[in-house]
Amino acid sequence: MVATLKERLLNNKLEILEHGLATCAAAVSRLSMFLIVLINTQFLSPQDFGLFTLLMLTSNIVNAFVSCGGDMWLNRFTRHYHSSKKRAPAVARFYLQISFGLAGIVGIVALCFGLFLRQSFEGQGLAIALSLIWAGSAGLIEAVLAILRTTNKIKRFFLIRDFVMPIILISAIFLLKIHTVSKFFMTASIIWIAVLLLLLIYIFRRSNLYFPRSILSWKTLGKGLISYTLKLILNNFSSRISNGFDALILAKYLPIDLVGKYRLGAQLANAFIVIQHFVFLALPWHLRATSSANEDHQGAKMVHARQIMLLLTALPALLILLFFAKPLLGLLGSGYQVIAIPICAFLLIRFSELLWGPQHEILISNNKIFADTVANLVGLGVGIIAFICAIQFLDPITSGVITAGLSSVVAQSIRFIALRISVDLRSHITAKKYLPWLPLLVTLSGVGYVAFS
Repeated sequence: MVATLKERLLNNKLEILEHGLATCAAAVSRLSMFLIVLINTQFLSPQDFGLFTLLMLTSNIVNAFVSCGGDMWLNRFTRHYHSSKKRAPAVARFYLQISFGLAGIVGIVALCFGLFLRQSFEGQGLAIALSLIWAGSAGLIEAVLAILRTTNKIKRFFLIRDFVMPIILISAIFLLKIHTVSKFFMTASIIWIAVLLLLLIYIFRRSNLYFPRSILSWKTLGKGLISYTLKLILNNFSSRISNGFDALILAKYLPIDLVGKYRLGAQLANAFIVIQHFVFLALPWHLRATSSANEDHQGAKMVHARQIMLLLTALPALLILLFFAKPLLGLLGSGYQVIAIPICAFLLIRFSELLWGPQHEILISNNKIFADTVANLVGLGVGIIAFICAIQFLDPITSGVITAGLSSVVAQSIRFIALRISVDLRSHITAKKYLPWLPLLVTLSGVGYVAFS
């Protein structure tokens, strides 16, 4: 009995360590790219930095288009037994073919900008073309990593993507003295394409593992896969737009340098929801309702543990950033302190989305893509209407923050209703008894803070 108790304690410690490492890895993954954004505040002119943030926003959308959501595409086909068999799902090859086809479309658009529209958009056609090439290659890397994740052979590759690639890019910024947006995206594209080629060589040399032989073909699955892919593309497009449309609208009301500072604050706060997304991507089948009560219990238990660890990690970060936002922004230059109040509001809004739980991930993993897309689109529509009304009485930045807050509340509330209808899925949410009032209170406090400051 004592031995059994010791084994349980050891297993609990190992589980806590695993959840902690998963959360920290996801945080470092996103913060490494945010570090590049911070460095560019010092190397690019204020106007170029504004353009850079907008191109990063559109590149993020293109990335999701090419990768079809990455792991979320494969999660539908990934079962708990894939880890033991150490073999990718049979549909992995179709997924990669789809991603390359979508990357080809992006490449054609980039070619048009690079060859025929170089002087368009106030002479920024080349920068747009290079950002599209970088986004396309980043999307393909996400697709390959999603396939690698299905066999649990992923650590070394995430090390490359989240540490080595950013370090190489940061070194290039310093060594080559990159002071223009075009040079930045050109350098980033070269690095990302090189890594993509190495990843492709790795998986094709192990084709039996990652592209196992199967009776499945485009003839039997083509219509269903294309329909599923289109639904995910619409979902990802609406999701990325709803998290960045406020900056796109503000580009019509504010100088581009101020838009860049606004987007910097939004991007910092968005790290909360992006980290949540990456934390739960590592749990493909755990997020689904299953026919086995035991599997469902074990899956929900794992999801609960990740949520708790994520909140325990995010809360201290939130408090530190809230109290020291202004002095930290002062390190970038006195001009950035103007967004201290909007950043605090954004932090509260995005932290509230952690309190809702991984609603987006649960809906997508259970093939309830339509419900999640409706949440994105309704939230987007409400946000646009809110901005049109707010801009009549308030300044553009305050209107933008209020827009982001209301859009978030509406979208998350719709997801909450969708999960409430599906009682079996709601068991995956940890803080059920505090929903929806606690996240609503946190969001409204953020909106109220910026509105009355």
